[in-house]
Amino acid sequence: MVAEYRLHDVAPVPRARVRVRVGAATRCPVVAAMMALAACSEPTAEPTVEPSAAVTGRGGGDDTRAGTPEPRTVRFVRSASVFAAPSNRAARVGTIAAGVRVPPRGRAAGPGCEAGWVAIEPRGWVCGRNVEPSDQPPYTVELPRLPRGQIVPGVYARVVTPGAPTYASPADAAAGRVRRRLDGSVKVRRDRRIETGGLALWKIGAHEYVAEADVRPLAPSSFRGVRLGDDTGWALPVAFVWRGDGRAAPVFDRPAGGRVVGRLAPRAAVRAVDRAGDRVRIGPDRWIARADVRLATATSPPPATEPGERWVDVDLDEQTLVAYEGDTPVFVTLVSSGTRKTPSETGVFRVWLKLAETDMTGQMGDEAPYAVATVPWTQFYAKDLALHTAYWHDGFGSPRSHGCINLSPADARFLYFWTEPEVPPGWSMAHADVDRPGSMVRVRSADDPTPPFKGYAMRVAEARRRRPVP
Repeated sequence: MVAEYRLHDVAPVPRARVRVRVGAATRCPVVAAMMALAACSEPTAEPTVEPSAAVTGRGGGDDTRAGTPEPRTVRFVRSASVFAAPSNRAARVGTIAAGVRVPPRGRAAGPGCEAGWVAIEPRGWVCGRNVEPSDQPPYTVELPRLPRGQIVPGVYARVVTPGAPTYASPADAAAGRVRRRLDGSVKVRRDRRIETGGLALWKIGAHEYVAEADVRPLAPSSFRGVRLGDDTGWALPVAFVWRGDGRAAPVFDRPAGGRVVGRLAPRAAVRAVDRAGDRVRIGPDRWIARADVRLATATSPPPATEPGERWVDVDLDEQTLVAYEGDTPVFVTLVSSGTRKTPSETGVFRVWLKLAETDMTGQMGDEAPYAVATVPWTQFYAKDLALHTAYWHDGFGSPRSHGCINLSPADARFLYFWTEPEVPPGWSMAHADVDRPGSMVRVRSADDPTPPFKGYAMRVAEARRRRPVP
């Protein structure tokens, strides 16, 4: 099976394309492309971040003369990679968008950059040709940008016309000159809407337009999980109403039999106080059928978890995710994992790469090909597995994915900024490594309740075991 993946960028910069071969048809297929991108010394183009006031400067960032005072900030003239050391052979720790201004921390010579390397806040080194000095204050912004009052950073739609044509320009659309056709399951993001000659078009990429009549706007889920802790009044166990048919669940006044005294809406969260037989007590003389809820309960951390370390636990049987700080649960929600045909892999992993937005395209087995545009708040925790937003469905609480862990937009955004590696404002990509590991992601089931460490999570565990005892 061959799948093609594309890292999202913003016009007019061309998009990078990577073709990879995925060996297992049951895994979420976006991440292998990121492996190739992570190995590159030059970044793929990312969104430009511009402040409200223009910044003037010489450009180039190549002034390394001795005695030159450090500028107040440096401004990124283009999207650029951030490295762990002043060398293009050092580990890549992230990508910063054009237009961002950050304080410099010093300069150094090093391979791969004739202009010299610039150390920046909060971490890392960038090639001097990618920045220019500025006397303006620091300027950063959360990426992706989220408009006030919105739960997703854009307007998305499903292509509903089989083989819908796209056009290179509005003029081509008016003349009927087709650029390509969209086959399979395709979801697009609207860059902007254009009307020309009575035809309404969506611009969906660089030099690509689709007729508005060929798409149906999506309504992303407003579902969100529950913060836990003394300040919230919530603690585990927590039950989410889930009957599978979208109906409200009856509440009874006894642990067996009894009368119906109320109903709870689908996915309503309630404290699970106790259990008796096939019912769960959710309050004084209030019981709900165990079969009508997804139940999240506390569990022990994986071995070698450090005090206060942030990690997440995914229960495939219950379709729940609990976020922990050490052994303290701080957040709980519903997810959508892989289906029976494309199950999620169990194991203890670690987040190794975060992307503010990324395209996902591929084909699994004998299924129709699919393409999903600009998926926000994506965290890769294995070669081809990720925690990511699903703006195209509202089925959280039931398996829906190709193997990844689907999250509602609000939950994906919260977890993206809560887990490690940290994503500073203005960064569109962040990498982790053994020395600065990402958060653990344990995916378990009743058949595999204590899964083994896998991938670089195993290397982190081995490195911790080798550390000298203070």
